[in-house]
Amino acid sequence: MLDITWFIYYLYVSKLKIIHGMRTRYKYKKLKLAWLKSLLLIVLSLPTSGVSASQFTELLNHLSQGGYVIYIRHAATRHDDADHENLKLDDCSTQRNLTGEGKDYAQRLRTFFETLSIPYAQVISSPFCRTRDTAQLAFDNVIVQDFLFFSAGLNQQDRSRLSQKLRGYLNTKPPSGRNNIVVGHTSNLLEAVGRWPEVEGEMHIFLPQGGVMPRHIGTIKPDQINRWFVSR
Repeated sequence: MLDITWFIYYLYVSKLKIIHGMRTRYKYKKLKLAWLKSLLLIVLSLPTSGVSASQFTELLNHLSQGGYVIYIRHAATRHDDADHENLKLDDCSTQRNLTGEGKDYAQRLRTFFETLSIPYAQVISSPFCRTRDTAQLAFDNVIVQDFLFFSAGLNQQDRSRLSQKLRGYLNTKPPSGRNNIVVGHTSNLLEAVGRWPEVEGEMHIFLPQGGVMPRHIGTIKPDQINRWFVSR
């Protein structure tokens, strides 16, 4: 499954470069709609799933004790739009943004973490509006980090540099009794540790190992969060 995912991602990045002749990290045009639909259908067909109900409960118990790094893909966005050619990080009108549903989900995340007393020390976010908005609606004291810049479409050297920094962060132990939280994009996590956050709002939990790669503990899907929210 991982090999297929990497192949799809390779095509995705190649298409960005070939079609649009990218020359800077900020300058890229919209993908053709047909290509985006094809990519989405292939990625959604990959056999990924969240933890079971019993694993979900066990995972929450672990998180309440701290010691993990939680990677969250930004909440739901408008897929009939894309980041503009003249994208500006300080102008959300030039970017793909959260839907009303996405904003609601981010606020549910805040309730989720507060109700379950899941402690966190630091929250870092990509500089894109959809990630910053997700992080700021869900958590306090968000720090924007440039190394979380959306990596899809960047050249190989820049992607490698960003993935190395993210991998290092995922493998760094948070303060005792607390977790660290990252709000980012799909491609960055795939490049760093070979994990594809299939669904917007999806959480991947990592245990820092202090070596080359962090240990992936589990995945929490948005529908699991939503079911918890309804049943609480």
